[in-house]
Amino acid sequence: MWKRVSVCCQRRHQTQDCGPNRHLDRNTCQCVCNVLPAPTCPLNHVFNKDTCQCTCIKTCPRHQPLNKTKCSCECNESPNKCFLKGRRFHQATCSCLRPPCEVRRRRCEPGFSFSEEVCRCVPSHWRRLE
Repeated sequence: MWKRVSVCCQRRHQTQDCGPNRHLDRNTCQCVCNVLPAPTCPLNHVFNKDTCQCTCIKTCPRHQPLNKTKCSCECNESPNKCFLKGRRFHQATCSCLRPPCEVRRRRCEPGFSFSEEVCRCVPSHWRRLE
C-alpha cells in the first residue's frame, strides 16, 4: 500500500520537501502543517494554513505603517525627528507640526506674499508651485 501511495505522490509531482513547518501527508499526497490543530494565535493574528504560522492581520492608518515583526502600527515621525526639522511632534497624527509664525507681516511688497511655511514674504509665483 505504501508503495502505491508513494507512486501516486510522484505522479502528482509532489515532493517531500514541503518547506518549513510542513510535511507530506502520504495519505493525501498533500503538504500539511506539522502543528495540528492550529495553535491559538495572539491578538491581531490569525493562523495561516499556507505558511503554518500565526500571521499579523492588523490594519494601520496611512501615517502609521505596520511593523510586521511587532504587529503594531508605528509612526513615521518621532519627537526627535521633528525637533531636527524645527517642528513639534503631534502624537495624534504622528506628524511634525510647524509652530505658528511669531511675527506675521501684515503686508508684503508687490509681487510677494506671506508664507506660513517660512514665516516671511516670498515671491508670489512660489505659491503657485505648491
